[in-house]
Amino acid sequence: TDDGKKSEFSVIEPWIKRWDLTDVPIDTLGDSGNTYGESQAVKKLMGENGWSKIFLVTSAWHMPRAQAVFESSGVKVIPVGCDFRSIPKKKLKVFPSSSRLESLQIFLQEKVGWMYYRSKGWIRLEGLSSE
Repeated sequence: TDDGKKSEFSVIEPWIKRWDLTDVPIDTLGDSGNTYGESQAVKKLMGENGWSKIFLVTSAWHMPRAQAVFESSGVKVIPVGCDFRSIPKKKLKVFPSSSRLESLQIFLQEKVGWMYYRSKGWIRLEGLSSE
């Protein structure tokens, strides 16, 4: 991209080819900007290919919002969470660890993101699956 960042696809594509992991065509949506933009690009791709459902693979932290956005956009998904994190049970500590602060930051980002996406109409509760 123009800002010097590499897309996930540009990083992983050579690895997939080098290891000969699949013979299934792999393509990129390009930079969609955000989860909502990705849902719109996937919806278009699904229509072009006649797909009825996709695997939605993302961080477990991000999955509730991502799934809600995709389903609200009319995209049926099979959620596949990855990058699970948990906090081990320990004795009560007076000072939080940096990893717990990072978890709090991710949690708050997803909650604020959920509210923002709802306010934009990108998440519609009536569009969500009951599963």
